[in-house]
Amino acid sequence: MAQVALKDCTQLKSNPGFHLRDDAAKAWDRAVAAFGKDVLLTGAWRSFETQERLFDRVKYPSTGRYLPGRTSPYGDYRRYKGQVWGRVTGAAAAVPGTSNHGGGVAVDVKTSRSAGDPGHDKAVVFTSWNDPDRVRFLKVAAEHGWRDTEGRSVGELWHLTYYPHLDKHRGEKPATNRPKPVKPGKTKPKTPPTLRVGSKSTRNGWVGAVQWRVGAVRDGIYGKATEADVKKFQRKQGLVVDGIVGPRTWVALLYGKDAVGPGDRTARALIVQLLVGATADAIYGDDTKARVENVQRYLGVTPDGYVGRETRRALLSLWTK
Repeated sequence: MAQVALKDCTQLKSNPGFHLRDDAAKAWDRAVAAFGKDVLLTGAWRSFETQERLFDRVKYPSTGRYLPGRTSPYGDYRRYKGQVWGRVTGAAAAVPGTSNHGGGVAVDVKTSRSAGDPGHDKAVVFTSWNDPDRVRFLKVAAEHGWRDTEGRSVGELWHLTYYPHLDKHRGEKPATNRPKPVKPGKTKPKTPPTLRVGSKSTRNGWVGAVQWRVGAVRDGIYGKATEADVKKFQRKQGLVVDGIVGPRTWVALLYGKDAVGPGDRTARALIVQLLVGATADAIYGDDTKARVENVQRYLGVTPDGYVGRETRRALLSLWTK
């Protein structure tokens, strides 16, 4: 990988202080804007010295990961300075002068949140290979040329690389899908549909939300299997066991140990979002909270942004008038 100098890189608008090659920087900013939340980083462009610090354990005993002529417990060997070096500690690192980081086309995403970092409603980290945020972001980022192929090959869930030939949006300016701030007011909640066998929706629509909540296969098709799971749920809640999701069952679907509120990432959060007109991503953030507060003002209950007993009772009263 051809290396680039910092002066030839562009600072990321979405991650100030981090730099990438110009095309990669624009692609990253586009991907983050399309995703709708920031993605916190630990690294992007790296100088040659930084690459050496990560690789050369002879020159940098406290940070280097490779030693010449040593057996690697990871089976990871690299040729450097005319010798074969084995990795003896830490994660894999490229031979200095060949790194994709040095080429300005790779980033490392944070895997845990630190004190002072923005909350989940504003920014995400990758906590595991199957972290929902990671999966969602990679789906969006793929359109802009970003892949985790290299990261997977070395077991690094945090490492993403830019491939210009896979970028379907080269030359485009970053769009933004971030919701505009919701102004305080009063908003009538949506009336949920009555669901029964034959009803359909998307996976994150009304049927999909019910299926997720009752433990059914989440395919957006209300079939006999979903009906059976709904009946089990109704029986446990002391409701009429008819397999039909009407007002009382909808309210019961919002029950839980705690009120549904900020930070919730469950089927209940998805149902709330469908009711208040927020983005249906099952991530209860600031936008969802603000919309809930407006609905609570309409219902005449305390506008605290949490869907608890008081709000559920008000919803049931509205839907059964």
